[in-house]
Amino acid sequence: MRIKASLFLVLLFSVVSFAADLPLLYADAEAIWLKRRDSSEYQTYAVEFAQFNNHFHLDEKGGCYQISPEPVDLMLVITHSKGEKFAVIERAISSVE
Repeated sequence: MRIKASLFLVLLFSVVSFAADLPLLYADAEAIWLKRRDSSEYQTYAVEFAQFNNHFHLDEKGGCYQISPEPVDLMLVITHSKGEKFAVIERAISSVE
């Protein structure tokens, strides 16, 4: 079985994040990701997230990605407040409805 999903992480690091400042559209999240994907900070986090995702098979849960006739790309909008130990997934945005 082939999973037709791609997952991209959009890391937004800020002291305080406001919901109004977070991207709502896939294109906006993708633009942020394109700017940050080559940073060492992003690369480290992406490797760790992929290991976690693969271990728990998160991209296979429920089989909803198989419903779409085209590949499904997801952007996870993640914030990490200064001084906090963990980051928070604020929003998940799909390339298809």
